Amino acid sequence: MSRFRELQYFGHWRPYHRAALSAFERARHHGATKMHIVAPPGSGNRLLGVELIRRLGRRTLVLAPNQTTQQQWPRAVGNFTQYPKEWAGADELMPIACFSYQQLCEFDDPELVLARLEQSRADEEAEPGLEDLLS
Repeated sequence: MSRFRELQYFGHWRPYHRAALSAFERARHHGATKMHIVAPPGSGNRLLGVELIRRLGRRTLVLAPNQTTQQQWPRAVGNFTQYPKEWAGADELMPIACFSYQQLCEFDDPELVLARLEQSRADEEAEPGLEDLLS
């Protein structure tokens, strides 16, 4: 079982959020592996993003245009758990790693950080999950 199932949104989805989530699930059902959702500022796009991450159940790298936006992601995760600092932040090993474009460029070797993210994700996928152990 994915640890992302621990996250749960206790708010109420707006009609356009429900429509986007339905479109996401339909696309996924039909084998789509990529989707682009456009939402205006202030419309709850980070909440929707966290929900999509939760449904995918995979570690995610979030790149934000600035630090203000980057810092809003852990706050959005706070709508899904009492422990958002365990889930999201500016650390490449977090389940939801959040960086601004500038932060990514300030690393001594951004390619090394991205490689560590990819390796960490690969290691996580290689570990048997509970469902694998029970089958």
